[in-house]
Amino acid sequence: MNSINPSVSFKIICVLLLVFCIAAKTYAYRQEPTVSLDVHDVSIEKVLKLIKRQTGVAFTYQPEIFKNAPLVTIKVKKTPLEEVLKTLFSKGGYLFRINDKSVLVRSGNNSPGDKNQRTTKDTLYAVTGMVVNDNNEPLAGVTVSVKGGNRYAITADDGTFTLTKLGLNTQLVANCLNCERTEASVGGAPAITIVVKPTVAQLEDIKLNPVTGYQKIPKERATGSFVLLSQEDVNRASSTDILSRISNITSGMLTSTVDGATRLTTGPNTQGLGYSIRGVSTLSPVEVNTNPLIILDNFPYEGDMRNINPNDVESITVLKDAAAASIWGTKSGNGVVVITTKKGAFNQKLQLELNASTTIKGKPKLKEAKGYINTEDYIELEKDLFDKGYFNDDIANTTTFPALSPVVEILAKKRSGQITAAAADEAINAYKKNDVRNDWLKYVYQKAINQQYAVNLRGGTKDVRYTFSVGHDRNRDNLVRDGYRRTTFNVTNIFTPLKNLEVTLAANYSMSKYLLNNDIGYGDISSKSAKTPLLYPYAQLADANGNAMAVVKDYRQVYVDSISQLGFMDATYRPLNDLKLADNITNRNDLLLRAAVKYNVAKFLQLELQYQREEQISTTRNEMSEDAYSTRYYVNLFSQYNRSSGTFIYNFPKGAILENARYKWLIQNGRGQINYNQRFNDHSITAILGAEIKESAFSGARVAYLGYNDVTGTFAQNVNYNSYYNTNPSGSNTISNVYSGNSNGGYVLNRFISYYTNIGYNYKSKYDLTVSGRRDGTNLFGVKTNNKITPLWSAGLGWTISNESFYKESWLPYLRGRFTYGYNGNIYNAGSAYTTGFYSTDPTTQVPIISIIALGNPQLKWEKVRNVNLALDFRTKNEILTGTIEAYIKKGENLVEVYLQQPPQVGNAGKVYRNTGSTVTHGMEVKLTSLNIQHINFHWSSTLLLNLMKDKILSYNTPPGAINVMTDNGNLLYVVGKPLFGLLSYKWAGLDPQTGDPQGILKGQVSKDYTGIVNNYNIDSVVYSGSGVPSIYGSFRNDFNYKGISLSFNITYKFGYVFRRPAVSINEQDALYNNYSSAYYSSRWKKPGDEKNTVIPSLLYNSNDNGYRNAFFQYSEALITKGDHIRLQDIRVGYTFNTGSTMKAFKKMEVYSYLYNVGILWRANKFNIDPDSMDMPQALSVSFGVRASL
Repeated sequence: MNSINPSVSFKIICVLLLVFCIAAKTYAYRQEPTVSLDVHDVSIEKVLKLIKRQTGVAFTYQPEIFKNAPLVTIKVKKTPLEEVLKTLFSKGGYLFRINDKSVLVRSGNNSPGDKNQRTTKDTLYAVTGMVVNDNNEPLAGVTVSVKGGNRYAITADDGTFTLTKLGLNTQLVANCLNCERTEASVGGAPAITIVVKPTVAQLEDIKLNPVTGYQKIPKERATGSFVLLSQEDVNRASSTDILSRISNITSGMLTSTVDGATRLTTGPNTQGLGYSIRGVSTLSPVEVNTNPLIILDNFPYEGDMRNINPNDVESITVLKDAAAASIWGTKSGNGVVVITTKKGAFNQKLQLELNASTTIKGKPKLKEAKGYINTEDYIELEKDLFDKGYFNDDIANTTTFPALSPVVEILAKKRSGQITAAAADEAINAYKKNDVRNDWLKYVYQKAINQQYAVNLRGGTKDVRYTFSVGHDRNRDNLVRDGYRRTTFNVTNIFTPLKNLEVTLAANYSMSKYLLNNDIGYGDISSKSAKTPLLYPYAQLADANGNAMAVVKDYRQVYVDSISQLGFMDATYRPLNDLKLADNITNRNDLLLRAAVKYNVAKFLQLELQYQREEQISTTRNEMSEDAYSTRYYVNLFSQYNRSSGTFIYNFPKGAILENARYKWLIQNGRGQINYNQRFNDHSITAILGAEIKESAFSGARVAYLGYNDVTGTFAQNVNYNSYYNTNPSGSNTISNVYSGNSNGGYVLNRFISYYTNIGYNYKSKYDLTVSGRRDGTNLFGVKTNNKITPLWSAGLGWTISNESFYKESWLPYLRGRFTYGYNGNIYNAGSAYTTGFYSTDPTTQVPIISIIALGNPQLKWEKVRNVNLALDFRTKNEILTGTIEAYIKKGENLVEVYLQQPPQVGNAGKVYRNTGSTVTHGMEVKLTSLNIQHINFHWSSTLLLNLMKDKILSYNTPPGAINVMTDNGNLLYVVGKPLFGLLSYKWAGLDPQTGDPQGILKGQVSKDYTGIVNNYNIDSVVYSGSGVPSIYGSFRNDFNYKGISLSFNITYKFGYVFRRPAVSINEQDALYNNYSSAYYSSRWKKPGDEKNTVIPSLLYNSNDNGYRNAFFQYSEALITKGDHIRLQDIRVGYTFNTGSTMKAFKKMEVYSYLYNVGILWRANKFNIDPDSMDMPQALSVSFGVRASL
């Protein structure tokens, strides 16, 4: 990165700051609207119309108050609005309140209109009023009712309402969601203002504005595609991590996680969070981070997502298109999630928030697992394979003694005459009664219990605002002895030591502990036997008294017994004992420090410097006891036994094995920024200009200590990992080839530098223009790329049609159109301008060697994503229906492909990365919110999210191989003109009526030439089955409120996609290896005529087709199934106590219950498969909690 000098860059920024300081002092303007008038003897109402024409400010009043007002004469030039109104109303004794773009005017005690407004307690009259929040912002949709009566009005868009036939002492009550119930007395005034205070939710649904991480943008002036989520939205769910709380309520976001829980991340560039925004725009999902960029309080967050406590979150903004996200440049191609944590406010009384909840999740539904073969079918398979000689070689093998299941051992003893047929049948029948799933559910699995506790304090004085929070989570996982602990501390102080100077100091600290002791769950226990590598379903983990029992694992029981008699360590495997002995803990500490200085040069100009340092340290301590099976296995494997003396030499030391791993990530960010916000007459300009630098460093290693003694802390010295030793029961090997406890994580240092700007212009509150640009540089690419300005920019237009003079649609008071165009980008982490490799030592020659990872490409550059977005926002009268409709196009350009054809001089040296691929994604998003019923005590609203998305590969120059359909599992097999996640399959021609063999198509003819079909990549053999990603998805949420009771449920849906049912082997000898499914076994073809009722072929033994018959069926279109389904995702019930009389200490208290994964309402497949989890249905989780504020 020689072409980029950070020192020079910041000198340039300092010069720019100085220039803007001078300009600010010279050209300071006031942001308040100014008025110029020169009128003589006109009515007040006419003057107000002239002011509205110049400023756009609307006036609310009763016409009667100016009925007897004298004519006025006023002459002012570019005078602030407030001064003009004081001059205009002072003589008449009128009172007024300015609320941003509206002014409420009412008569005072001495105003002329007051003479006709005098009332007695028996007089009935009309009142016009306005409801505002504590920031003087008008509130729409507030119910204002007559206390003790049934008459009410709902405030309009400008917060105004009118009620008639009111008495002198009438009390009005204002009610709305997320605000405190407020009473106000009419008191004889014809116009009143009611100020309501927010509840804990802080009225985000009303005043929330998009936050990009660099600036806040008023909602009504944003041109980009945003999703705004309030604290109330975040708190609707109760999971430990933040992303799962917003996954099914965010337009454009698709969730691919099984149970909604964010997967564990261990540092920067970690893949697979399980969430995507408007699809994926890369052809390299392994090398390119496909996760959305996470921004936490203005800076990218690259730690474990579970370090972020959802109870600390104030709001979330999801940036989806280029105008919204391109300010983040080459990191924003997959969208941006901006998280803003809670902050105190100046002059705010101390506010204390408490939250406690417990979530209980049921055990996994093992009995409903689709990929499981039951005991009876499994034993029948074993008996049939035994009769065909499948196990003969293993039975006769006295060299490696491969493991044999108990039933096979019985059959072998019966054949050799060691036991009678009757005894064998009796023993086998006894095994048929066993089902290991019962033991798993009893001893290995448990109900998961997650507990959350959080305390948040915030407030402020005149010069200081502060926040302090602490949270603790204690999670017990479904697997016994697995769990998660998290404690978080957050402190933020914002203070003004000098006039116009604001300083922010913040610290976030998270301590997490992961207990990872259980590795004996469903599908986890394996064997080194090639013929029976999985645990047999009739295994017993414990006897009737709960004592751990042995199961066959790596060797035949005869070998296990023989070495035990010689004095070797016990070679039996008792899974439940290993579970008790396991001691595997990962601790993760994340410390994030932030500092910022903001100086107000003028009302319209700010200078800002920010710095963030994030350090994450992950340490793992995994102690495998001397009595653990894995330790005993390694000791026995390398032990040298002297038969004459009966002594041992332990080349693999006896004692425990201690594995210590330590990984560290250090990320530092610095930013200098100029903020400009100027309003004059009909014009408004908002702009930022800045530069930032970032450094990301990673280091780590894992070290193993053999022969470890936990009491003394000692371990074996001088262990020779690379010498060859004789191994038991036969052969020779090195310790390093068998046990890989040591590894060097290396050191990685990446640096970035960026320059950026964003400008927004508004004219007459009707027209908006936004422009942004960014240049990024990094040490990842070549000099040529760094010397070029990266064309990552965006432009947007906004038109508030409803503010035009010609617009007369009163039923639709708000209508706005938006259009944006621009570029985002992706960072490719694997490639480089230089040839890359890693050093190691040849285990045979002990000579240092270097292994090539990838050949250098000086032309390698950013992946770019071109975005086009067209949107329409609307709101009907009284907000009965509000909505947004958006259409977008995303085109991925310069996408990196991996080429395997290396130049001859380097031989088979690795990969070559080139920017030659491209993709396109078309989509539409619809969000509709309706107020179905809005009564004094009852509210019902509905929100529909509808997403339509289709993607396609435009160019991909790496041709697929002949057997890619098989090796790629039908996924990520890129074909031009097809979706990125399209599934390709072999054409299906049914089953052979005589043999039950699967049939395909080869050269246009029905064929059973499986070798020819699999190795023939032609359109006549392969068919496109459909997209593996839903093309239509969304949710439909309903929220009900009756007095203090709330009910909410969310229904999600996914349509327009397919999946491949779990594949199984149809070669009989592979059935045990693949854990054959009973559903397939019972429905397989057995006799002619079965082909009319099944697609499962006949089982063949010892097929001579190199596995191609099996591969053809597993990846044929016979197993393609529609994934469409509708799910009742969650239900939330809550009760908010009336804290006015009985619970005066509380501002608000709510108890709630939350149910997640309630169940599937409808599915297109007839196999009772949950398309989101495939193997078994998801378990229901139930949460109970209380949330209160003091």
